[in-house]
Amino acid sequence: MDVQAALTVLGRLPPLEGVARADLADAHLTGANVAAAELSGSYLRRATLTSADLKGADLTGAELRGATLTRAILGEATLNRAILGEADPDRRLPQRRGPDRRRPRRGDPDRR
Repeated sequence: MDVQAALTVLGRLPPLEGVARADLADAHLTGANVAAAELSGSYLRRATLTSADLKGADLTGAELRGATLTRAILGEATLNRAILGEADPDRRLPQRRGPDRRRPRRGDPDRR
């Protein structure tokens, strides 16, 4: 079973009182689609969730300390009592060095 399939199954299971949701510490979940998943109480410490779709996911009480959330979609996600200490929404993946090819925006003083 691949990680995406496992997350889909996990996210659709109903929560059970007194049962830990999942231990996904240090997991590499880049690009995972867990929109609207039930992940309350999940342990996602130091997980890489770059570009993951968590829209509408229930992360109530989830442990996200040290997680990388760069470009993660968190719209409408429930984060009540989630532990976000040291979670880094702006942590960047290593980038290849090279010229900056971004197009200047209208009104940008560097626009040519």
